[in-house]
Amino acid sequence: MGYWFLPGGRMYGIPDDISEFMWFYDRDAEPRMTTGPVQVAIFGRIVGDASAFYDACRAMRRTGQELCRVTRIEA
Repeated sequence: MGYWFLPGGRMYGIPDDISEFMWFYDRDAEPRMTTGPVQVAIFGRIVGDASAFYDACRAMRRTGQELCRVTRIEA
């Protein structure tokens, strides 16, 4: 899992702050914006059966965005 943040006004035409959580599916994934690669803070991973999460991700193209809660668990 990763997190990316861009302060508002840093890019032309984007006056507001932007932040994004990302889930990477393989080691060779490269986070990109229209301007090219961006640096991302990697901070976690999915453990256990994530099939319901993956199903929700696939459905998002048809159903649109939904709220997602990210919580910390003690290992």
